Amino acid sequence: MLSGHPPFNNVSPVMIAMGHMRLSPPAIPNISNNIQEVVFKALEKDPTKRFSTAIEFANAFEKAANQTVVTADLTIGKDKKLDSKTSSFWQTLSNWRKK
Repeated sequence: MLSGHPPFNNVSPVMIAMGHMRLSPPAIPNISNNIQEVVFKALEKDPTKRFSTAIEFANAFEKAANQTVVTADLTIGKDKKLDSKTSSFWQTLSNWRKK
């Protein structure tokens, strides 16, 4: 989970399921708009509006991540050194994309 909590916190499981089926997810605090746009496109309700392949998604995500990387505490530009936990994630994603 990017936000650290479920997108819909309704009382009943039925209402949570209805939220997933009918509502767009709320904005994610501390995540750049670039990354949110990619995530929201991947979560589109209409399949024709989603990425057509995992490679297309990975390329869009990598491009968004290279523009601005956001951690829980700090926004870091592309030319700054990332902490080991964040860089490990991006390295893993990059390696997967290259396969």
